[in-house]
Amino acid sequence: MAVTVRKRLLLQAGHVAPREPGFPAVGTDGEQELVSAIQSRLGKLLAADLRFDVTLCPGAIPDNWNGDLFLSLHADGSRYRQSSGFSFGFPPGCSECKRLADTFAAWYVQIPGAPNRRRDNYTTALSGYYGWRRTFAPAKLLVEHGFLTNPGERAWLLGNVQQIAQAHYEAVLHYFRLEWPESPARNRKRLKVLRSWIVKRRKAGWGWGRLKRTHNWKEWRRRGGR
Repeated sequence: MAVTVRKRLLLQAGHVAPREPGFPAVGTDGEQELVSAIQSRLGKLLAADLRFDVTLCPGAIPDNWNGDLFLSLHADGSRYRQSSGFSFGFPPGCSECKRLADTFAAWYVQIPGAPNRRRDNYTTALSGYYGWRRTFAPAKLLVEHGFLTNPGERAWLLGNVQQIAQAHYEAVLHYFRLEWPESPARNRKRLKVLRSWIVKRRKAGWGWGRLKRTHNWKEWRRRGGR
């Protein structure tokens, strides 16, 4: 019998105490509460899937952590209330991290009302995050989920915690090329949603070439859609 090696993941709730020594920042107003909620929901989804060995941590990272994926959860802030969008940070030059970021983005934007994607590593705080030096994994990613200082985006973030966690979980599955661990009934329900999405795009004039490049089409086919 083949032995399945569980993927080791570390989920960090950014700025939550106890914090990393030398990094006392508490984050944007409401950030700790938001990322703690996302971490809790995502952690439960991953823990229920026996293909994963998941560890949750606050701002302080466990010494010598070694695994398959490090994910740091954050939210943005700005003195300009109109600032908007989600973004990613990862070690510069890391191709696996870039692939992970693109995968996360593909699932995140499928949540209705999701903000637009900003440029990766758009600040040195993202590209030079201390977590890159404190963890050992082929894929590392910091997610700035959106701007809590933007009233509309703040309301969307706080109102979609479960959907965000689900999108991240499905992105992790897709990144590791794993199948969905669900019942046939849930698979049929998801296929119905995907078929509706495909039909709407076709009616809107999308060609088959464009459609077949989308993650929704690939998921439809992977789940048995015909």
